[in-house]
Amino acid sequence: MGSSVVSSIYLLLCILPETPKPVLTVQPELSQIFRGVTVILTCDIQGEGWTHRWQCGDTEYATTEKEIKITAERKQIYRCQGCRGSDSSEWSDTVTLTVFDKPRVTVKPQSSVFTGDTVPFRYFTRTACDVGPSTGLRITWYKDFIKIKSGDETHTLSDVRVSDGGKYGCSVREKNSTTQSQRVTLTVRERPKAVVRVQPDGRVFRGQTITLTCDIQETDVTSWNYTWNKDDSVIHESQSREYRISSVNESHTGNYSCRGRETDGSRYSHTSDEVTLMLSGSEAPLPVLSVLKLISFLLAASPYLLVSIIIGVKCYRVHAQSDEINQYAVTEE
Repeated sequence: MGSSVVSSIYLLLCILPETPKPVLTVQPELSQIFRGVTVILTCDIQGEGWTHRWQCGDTEYATTEKEIKITAERKQIYRCQGCRGSDSSEWSDTVTLTVFDKPRVTVKPQSSVFTGDTVPFRYFTRTACDVGPSTGLRITWYKDFIKIKSGDETHTLSDVRVSDGGKYGCSVREKNSTTQSQRVTLTVRERPKAVVRVQPDGRVFRGQTITLTCDIQETDVTSWNYTWNKDDSVIHESQSREYRISSVNESHTGNYSCRGRETDGSRYSHTSDEVTLMLSGSEAPLPVLSVLKLISFLLAASPYLLVSIIIGVKCYRVHAQSDEINQYAVTEE
């Protein structure tokens, strides 16, 4: 009897169907899934009449459909199970979706440059789980929506011209899925040239105070650092465009030039033409205006001096008139 019981149990086990295990697949099958991409999850179970239970992260819900569409927003774990009456399948293997930020185009050092600069564009993606870049991605570069290059993560413009300005972007393609980056505007302006002005203009005398001013034509640069050179050697750097020389002497003679560099950026101007500083004569002559100022000061400080000058002038005139009368009288005789 014991053997017949064992045989019955063995027969029953053979008759009972094996609990099915669903297979969970993801479409599209990509090495990188970008944020905002629509993904289709399919739960395949052998047999008919299954209701599907889905687990998406910490959320569970049931549906009669074996496919669900989701919009990829963040890293998430998915799995599914089949339910039919009181029967349940096993849970499928878990599928982890790692979501990358959409492609971004960066410009180094900045998106506003001068002619002659070198501008490297770079495509990259970020992910919170530090997944390295994947192979199989095809990158295409565009300028003003026109294809200009394929294949590289970096697109470099050397010795840029004004015509290189425009909107740059890239697309990333893997299999049948393409994701577009944002557009970056590159502005290219002619590199300005500095001009040195000298004040006072004209002859320079020993002992004078001379002010050199570095003028750079108007650009979108809000702040410059100025570099002054004398005979090709740097002598002064500051954010002030003026360089002042007090009490000029022979040691200050030479050729002066200047150049500007953007304070919070990488742009710089052309170097100015040289201005030659030379001394004229030994000492600066006392200006007429200074003499008049001195006399005015003395007269204002001492009214008696003014009265004395007036009386002296009148006495001189009276004496002169008396000499003329006497001379005239002698001549008549």
